[in-house]
Amino acid sequence: MSAEPSDEIDIAASYSRRDAALVVPILDALKARGVRVWFDKNIPGGALWEEIITRNMRRAKAVIFFVSRESLASDRCFDEVSAARTLKRPIIPVLVEPVRMPDDLPDRLVLTLQTRNTVDAWPGAEGDPVDHIVRALANFGVRADPQFGTVRETRPPVSPPPPPPPTQSITPPARRRRPALLAAALAVLVLAAGAGTLALTGVFGGGQSGRLDIPADKWCSASAPALLANAQAQIGLERLRAMAEEGDRDAQTLHCLSANKACTGGGETSDLPAAYADCERAAGKGSTRALFNQGWLKQRGCGASLDAKGAADAVRRSAEAGCAIAQFYLGVLHEEGELVAYDQAASIKWLTDAANQNYPPAMNRLGAAYALGRGVPEDDARATDLYRRAADLGDARAMLNYARALEMGTGTDKNTGAAITYYRRAAAQSDDAEIKQLALDSLKRLGVSQ
Repeated sequence: MSAEPSDEIDIAASYSRRDAALVVPILDALKARGVRVWFDKNIPGGALWEEIITRNMRRAKAVIFFVSRESLASDRCFDEVSAARTLKRPIIPVLVEPVRMPDDLPDRLVLTLQTRNTVDAWPGAEGDPVDHIVRALANFGVRADPQFGTVRETRPPVSPPPPPPPTQSITPPARRRRPALLAAALAVLVLAAGAGTLALTGVFGGGQSGRLDIPADKWCSASAPALLANAQAQIGLERLRAMAEEGDRDAQTLHCLSANKACTGGGETSDLPAAYADCERAAGKGSTRALFNQGWLKQRGCGASLDAKGAADAVRRSAEAGCAIAQFYLGVLHEEGELVAYDQAASIKWLTDAANQNYPPAMNRLGAAYALGRGVPEDDARATDLYRRAADLGDARAMLNYARALEMGTGTDKNTGAAITYYRRAAAQSDDAEIKQLALDSLKRLGVSQ
C-alpha cells in the first residue's frame, strides 16, 4: 500500500531481504498499532528504488534499521542508512539476530550506529520487540494506537473506536441479488469510459454481439477492469446478468472479478459474499482466473473469512495451472515472504514463468531483479530488455524504468530523446500517483515541461 507523496509517514525501514521472514511480521504488527509504516515492500515492482526510498525517508519521522550480518554487509542497506543520516532522521537499530554492538559493526557503520540504543528482536529475545520499538518511537513523536497499553500514557485520551462491522457470511443472498455487484462495477466502468479514461470497445473486440467472446489468453493477462469493460461492450449488462444467473462460467468469473473494487474500498460491499460464491463456482468449472481471484479475496477477507492458507493454496493452484497473473502474484508473495515462505529462488521461477507468457508486470519485476542482482546474477542488459518489452506492452512502471535506463545509458545506448518519450508516456498512462510524480520529476530534471 504505497502512500501518496503528500501523506506523512511515521517510520521508514531498512533491512536485508534475506531477513524478510523476521522483519515483515514486526512491521505489520506496527501497522496494526496505527504506526504509519513505509518499507520497500511498498515499492511498485521494479520502480526507481533509490529515488523512492530517499523520498520516503525524507517524509518519515524516524528510520528503523533491522540489523543482521546480512544487512551489515549489504551495500544497499548502507546506502539507506547513510541517506537517513544525511537527512538527519533518527535511526533505531533493531537486532534481528544477536549482533554485538559495536564490536561486530563494519568500519563504515561504526560512527553511525555505535552510540544508538538498540532493540533486541531476534527469536527468543526477552520481551515483545514490538512493544520495545513502540516505546523507542515515542521519543521521536511517533504514537501508536492508544488501545495498546504499552503506549497509552504517551498521547491524550481519544474517543473509543466504533464497533467493528458484523462478520460477513459467505452464504450467498437470494439468487436474484447476485448480479448487483457486477452491475455496479460495470456501471462505474461505463461512467469512466464516458470521461475518457477507459475505452469500452477495441480491448479484445467491440460492439454488442449477444454472446461473450473473450480469448482464452486474455483471462489471465488482462486486468479485471479491462475484462469487465469488454464484456459490457460485447453483450450488454442485462445479458451478462442473465448468463451469470444461468450458471455460465465466464459470466460467473466476471461477477467474481467485480468484487475487487469493492474489496479495496471503492464500492458497495453488500454483494461481496455472492461474488465470492461465484468465484468458487467458476473455479470449480475450470476458470483459473476465478481460482486466482478466490485466493486474492480470501487473503483480504472479502466475501469470505480471512484465510491465509486457503488464499495461498488457491493462488498456487492457479499458478500451477498456467495462469500468468497468479504466477506473477505468487512470485511477489515469495519475494516478500507473505502468505508463503520467503524464497528468492521460487520468486524468480514464478516471475520467469509469467514473463515467458509476456505478462508485463512480471517482465518489469523480473527486470528489477536482474538490475539489482536479487536472486539472479546482476545483468543490466537483460534488465533493460525486460523493461523495454514490458513498457511497449503498456506497463507504466516499466516505462519509467526503461526511460531511466535510456537516460543513464544503463544496459543500452544512452538516448535522452527516447527517455523523454517514455517518461511522458509513464506520466500520462499511470494511475499510480507516485509513479506519475517520479516521471514528472524526471522530465523536470531534464528541463522538459509536460
